[in-house]
Amino acid sequence: MNLDIQTLTWVGAFVALLAGLLLLVAWTQIARAPALLWWAAANFAAAAGIALIAVGHTVASHTVVLGGVALIVFGPALVWGGTRRFASRSIPPALLFGGLVAWLLVIFVPLPETDYFIRTAFGFVPAIVYLWASAHELWRGRREMLPARWALIAMFALHGVTFLGGVFDTIAGRFTAGALPVLATWFGLISFESLIYSMGTAVFMAILVKERSEMQIVLASRKDSLTGIANRGALLDGSKRLLERCRQEGASFSLIMFDLDHFKWVNDTYGHAAGDEVIRVFSQTTQGILRPNDLFGRLGGEEFVVVLPRATIEAAYVIADRIRAGFAATAVIIGDEPVKVTASAGVASATSSAMTLDAIMKIADGCLYRAKELGRNRVERPAKTDAEPTAGTNVIRVA
Repeated sequence: MNLDIQTLTWVGAFVALLAGLLLLVAWTQIARAPALLWWAAANFAAAAGIALIAVGHTVASHTVVLGGVALIVFGPALVWGGTRRFASRSIPPALLFGGLVAWLLVIFVPLPETDYFIRTAFGFVPAIVYLWASAHELWRGRREMLPARWALIAMFALHGVTFLGGVFDTIAGRFTAGALPVLATWFGLISFESLIYSMGTAVFMAILVKERSEMQIVLASRKDSLTGIANRGALLDGSKRLLERCRQEGASFSLIMFDLDHFKWVNDTYGHAAGDEVIRVFSQTTQGILRPNDLFGRLGGEEFVVVLPRATIEAAYVIADRIRAGFAATAVIIGDEPVKVTASAGVASATSSAMTLDAIMKIADGCLYRAKELGRNRVERPAKTDAEPTAGTNVIRVA
């Protein structure tokens, strides 16, 4: 069977339509994924545009062909808008419609008939720009570990390259005005490649959004719902990993255990909503003092743990006291009444490479208990009789 460009054109329209429907269905299944609507619209625009071009050449209507080309020019702009939406960035209308407006200006500005091919070639330029801009938008978000991102970047870039081939064919005079292009040209390759692009990008777009949705579920399951910091499971898992890393590097490892003073009294006097606000304020105060690589989590109730990789016990003590003092100086507004709440802390550090996380936490808990006994709103560290890490190694600045 001989495959002609007319048949291939209609197949391309049908595949683009299916891709749009696939993305539309995916949007109904994945919550909070508006990017899928943008990408579905891009495929619908491509399907309609291809169909109009085929019909326009069949009935010899230049107006219908121009309408089809306009939709094809605008389709990649919608793809770009979808990638911007996926990245939670704004979509400036001037940039979204700029390519289409520029193309229309070139089409309708009076030029000599010999410049018809220049007009046609320019029609590919906005599409190339939007496709490569879409690839760039996805590349900018590469720190978010979503494997489908790289497949889409490659497809956007490759689709732009095939359109660039269309520009070369037009300039070389291989495009016949008023007729569909010949199969054995860049235009023929575009027709084949567009089939793969339409279905491939639709599949990977759906996968990309699904990957993010699943990642957000996993992250949410590892966060404390009240404060947004690590919950008990994430805290203990992360602490063990950091301890092992410090052990391998021969670096210091310290942690702080905090407990809010008289927390039951706050709940009994002002209610549980007030207690929740106290916990949030303490979390915010602590996060504002810690270093980027420190781990902070809620152990349960009013108990918190701060893990300090590469920090000696002296550094941990200073950081703990800064947090304690900062929280004590912060008035928690309950109703219209400012309430002063304090916290006590215990500090501990790994004293040998064989020391486990449980052992370190047990020492910190003992120091925290002593801080409570000595009057609260204070930081305690192991007594001199307890083993401590060798001084002078892996000391960090805390100022």
